Amino acid sequence: LEGWNSYRDLEKFEQDCEVGEENEWHVAEIEIDHEVGFLTFKHRSIVKVLLAMFKTMSAVSGFAIEPEEWVVDGERRYSTPQNTDWMLMAWERVKKLGIVLAIILFSDQTNLSYNGRQSAHPFVMSMGNIPEWARWLEGGTELVGLLPNIPPDLKPEEKTRAFQQAADIFIEPLRRLSKLKG
Repeated sequence: LEGWNSYRDLEKFEQDCEVGEENEWHVAEIEIDHEVGFLTFKHRSIVKVLLAMFKTMSAVSGFAIEPEEWVVDGERRYSTPQNTDWMLMAWERVKKLGIVLAIILFSDQTNLSYNGRQSAHPFVMSMGNIPEWARWLEGGTELVGLLPNIPPDLKPEEKTRAFQQAADIFIEPLRRLSKLKG
């Protein structure tokens, strides 16, 4: 969220969202292909979850408002999102306006039953602005979506497209808000 000033815009940002409560789940559908049809998945308001995470995690020791370039023995080191080239470039564009909030979004298949017949793909979010150890504290990592098991007979590119469509649906509010901010 480039250009977002956490101190000035937090309340306004929250009011402008109008996307439900933090723990409210929404249902959406994505089309897999003509034979399989649609796949229904659930997701939470990514904006509300992100705001709740920011309120909780900005107090954590090591929360990075600015990126830092690490040089050890004359060699550039890349170990966290805070010291990557993209974070440094984004910071240069917005440092007079606010902060760069680095969103980490990941998913992996998880068994929901003992015998493995029921599984799902949870979408989990964290922030690159917090130290790695803090991502596993309460409030440092949040479930934002749950995609049911994708049929195993789908081609890899169809599975990838399903994940991308699901992610596009629940990150759309962030895209809209970033366009509003300029």
